[in-house]
Amino acid sequence: TGQFAVITSSNFEELNYSAEIAASPLQMEFCRPIALQPKTQLLAHQEDGLKWFIDCQNVGLPGVIMADDMGLGKTLQALAFLALYREQACASQKRPILIVAPTGLLNNWLKEIDTHLIGTGLGTILKVYGAQIRALKQGRGRDTESGIPMLDTNRLSEADVVLTTYETLRDYQISFKGVRFGVTVFDEIQKAKNPKSRVRNAVAAVYSDFKIGLSGTP
Repeated sequence: TGQFAVITSSNFEELNYSAEIAASPLQMEFCRPIALQPKTQLLAHQEDGLKWFIDCQNVGLPGVIMADDMGLGKTLQALAFLALYREQACASQKRPILIVAPTGLLNNWLKEIDTHLIGTGLGTILKVYGAQIRALKQGRGRDTESGIPMLDTNRLSEADVVLTTYETLRDYQISFKGVRFGVTVFDEIQKAKNPKSRVRNAVAAVYSDFKIGLSGTP
């Protein structure tokens, strides 16, 4: 049987391609996030990384890749940026946050959020992986088998944060494509490095105002 996928276009082979960039309607300011735990202190290089995220978002870049050695706090920098986004975006600008990570790192993200952010942190977290997918299903099978969204896109749109895996994003890419995200974080983004893979296609198909790719294996 065939597989369905979201059609994406690429400028990879366009030698004279020039991106049109305009300043983002959301102009973020650097400060310590209110949601950051008092015991969590950003080191100088982590503040620089956070400022870089903010500057790139403000000028209107579609996204960035932070390729840094393991243990230097890429996740913390991303969380600080996400917290500022939640705090500084007005109601008309604020959209759900999408975090895509390998299965083995999902609990690490939940732990990092609990460790570094106060109270509800980034807001409600909708887990879209494993057994939790059943509660979101609107039919049998996956998007790639039917060619139609099989997840409740209203639930995805209403969540503060959607946490999922690359495999789930791949299998339900039509559902995810139906949601506009404010910020998307792709942890270990090297999982999407193969331009011919279905994972890469699903990553490219995500509709997000700003994307952050993290990699300790550049």
